[in-house]
Amino acid sequence: MTLEEVTAIRDLLIENDFKELKPAEDMELISENYLATKEIARKLNVKLDTKTTNEALTAFGYKQYIEGTSVPTNPENSAFMVKAIENEDTGEKDYYIQNVWENSIVEELNECMSQNEEFRKQKEEVIKRNKKIKNEKLKFFSRDSSFVALSIKKTGFSLKKDFIISLGFAIVTNNKIIKTGEILIDDDIDIEKEERYLKVDEIYEKSPFNFLKIKLPTMSDCTYKEKFIKRREALKLIYKLIKNKDVIWHNSEVNAPFLQKLFEKEGNIPSRHCYYEIINEEGCIREAFEWLEPKESDKLFDLANRHGIQRREKGALADALLIANISLYLRTQIKDFKSKKQTIT
Repeated sequence: MTLEEVTAIRDLLIENDFKELKPAEDMELISENYLATKEIARKLNVKLDTKTTNEALTAFGYKQYIEGTSVPTNPENSAFMVKAIENEDTGEKDYYIQNVWENSIVEELNECMSQNEEFRKQKEEVIKRNKKIKNEKLKFFSRDSSFVALSIKKTGFSLKKDFIISLGFAIVTNNKIIKTGEILIDDDIDIEKEERYLKVDEIYEKSPFNFLKIKLPTMSDCTYKEKFIKRREALKLIYKLIKNKDVIWHNSEVNAPFLQKLFEKEGNIPSRHCYYEIINEEGCIREAFEWLEPKESDKLFDLANRHGIQRREKGALADALLIANISLYLRTQIKDFKSKKQTIT
């Protein structure tokens, strides 16, 4: 939607006493008291996908559609945010309304579905499907293979315009972390990329630099310019790190495409030497814990704190170490569970 279109719906919601939440001001309030559809979906007694949860929210009267846009129906248990994503093709901002509901909606939906005959008929099928998906997600973490935990710091979410600044890694062999490090990458950084990095987002009221705090080598006050490695040299290092290993991310869906894109930018690198061709398999701890602990936060630091894993470094390296240690913890838990199950049987 255009800004004018989304503003018209925003004004209508405000006229009807709905609370508008501002990501720049209300982040703590949002994370503690409100849930988006995806979060509701995994916190239900029977975990659903986002599409089915949206259908349930509509069927049970928690949201409706105005001019093709979904909006909440009750200002007493919901709120909304105006957000935007950049169109990859045009570069223009696409604005949208994000609905959020108070935490209490989870139990309300559980009750509605338990009394719904159609859902009761589908429940066993959904449970079986969920069990199969869960087993597939956890199967990856049950192996003792060597792996490398990766974390990247990037300037945004546009594959066309944003870029990786740093990559942290932790290599695990024989269930021990044997090597760690962080690479600062000069991905053809120029003044245009610097301007994008410093541009303040109108919704979050911060620039990517405000979030990452890493100074680019083009900035006059950068005191570590010599630490940035040109893209081709960085790719040679990354190639050695990940070749013939499993790769584990916190969120592979968001981050892995950026690493793949980094390889593709070097046009004379054979396709057989690119990311998905040189690694063994790819794992995602966020997805694993969405199934193991669906009602808990799946944010990296929350996962670590919940399981007694301390953050000792900074930046991408800190994240990579957390990912590695959480993965090792998960391996141990799966092994213990299998061992107990065998003992019982």
